Amino acid sequence: MDEEILSRTGFRNKQFLNKPFSTSQVAGFFNDALEYLENTGYPFAEIKLAHVLIDQNKINATVILKKNRFYLIDSIQILGEETRLNKNYIENIIRIKDKYPYDERVIKSIGKRISEDPFIEELKPYEVIFTENSCKIILTLKPKKANVFDGIIGVQPQENNEGVVFTGDIKIGLGNIIGQGERLNLRWQKLQDQTQQIDVAFTIPFLFKTPIGFGYDLNIYRRDTTFNNVPVSYTHLTLPTTPYV
Repeated sequence: MDEEILSRTGFRNKQFLNKPFSTSQVAGFFNDALEYLENTGYPFAEIKLAHVLIDQNKINATVILKKNRFYLIDSIQILGEETRLNKNYIENIIRIKDKYPYDERVIKSIGKRISEDPFIEELKPYEVIFTENSCKIILTLKPKKANVFDGIIGVQPQENNEGVVFTGDIKIGLGNIIGQGERLNLRWQKLQDQTQQIDVAFTIPFLFKTPIGFGYDLNIYRRDTTFNNVPVSYTHLTLPTTPYV
């Protein structure tokens, strides 16, 4: 076995040498070794004890490990209803891209990551298809409703019968307009004459095919003609909470 695998699994010879034989301890070592390989491109690795010799109260054996074929993710195929999301966005959501090594941890989390996304959901569970030389992931998706419009508008007469003014509270949420998973939130409030507030927030999660996001916020508050408050607009960058492999 490679020294790297032994190191990654925390194997120490003194854990086994001249110690009481424990099947659970051996099984734990085997599972750790297979899990490490499954997460680094070897989904069909095998490990076993061979040349087992029992002499009175001692057991001698050889650990044999076969990595078998190394797999990269050759392609990600997206089926189902039109999602208006480009492939780059979906790849960033599931944390997998073409030509990435097969990683069992990341693949098992595909369903959870998609369920947390506001724009898409699975029509059926993902599939992983292996051939002799390739590995393909198939996603069957459909869009979620992402746009919101809510509010109320009223008319209020001005003093001295000088006409009317519109008052109200309106919220607009728009998502995925250009297929990049972007979101725009707008709120307008004018509950009294001479007073109004506007809040705008825009975010886009993945810029230039990277896991880096961008956001922009703007708040405007105005009271009659004597007071205006426009906080400094700002941008912020966001990184995914779970790193790439």
